Amino acid sequence: MPPEGAVLVAIRNPRNQALDLEGWRDVLHVEFHDIDAPFGNFTMLGFRQALQIVEFINRHERAAMIAAHCDYGVSRSGAVAAFAGQVLGAALEKEAEGKNRLVYRRLMLAQAVYRLKAMDVAGVARALQLLVRKT
Repeated sequence: MPPEGAVLVAIRNPRNQALDLEGWRDVLHVEFHDIDAPFGNFTMLGFRQALQIVEFINRHERAAMIAAHCDYGVSRSGAVAAFAGQVLGAALEKEAEGKNRLVYRRLMLAQAVYRLKAMDVAGVARALQLLVRKT
């Protein structure tokens, strides 16, 4: 059972069955494959999905815990966790080694757009600086 007030970004491959995720205060379900470049009929993280993840994380910035889960628990969830830790200034419970760099970069770009929408110029500059520094 997750801690009270915890939220989750649940990532799965398209057409995979969703997990039974009870006990979370809120869950965002997104579907994309773990790829970092176009490959056959596989689905990459799209910008709209990246913006959904960014909005979810920012909306829950004061949650007891923000967690990310994917099918294998390494690259996609690692990128989301690294992103959340970076933009919220939070320590990661587990270091995000092997994170999907495309997912991380798209989340950072979506964060800049999110801040622009909120007219937070300082936040946009910070997100873009982090994007440049991390790539």
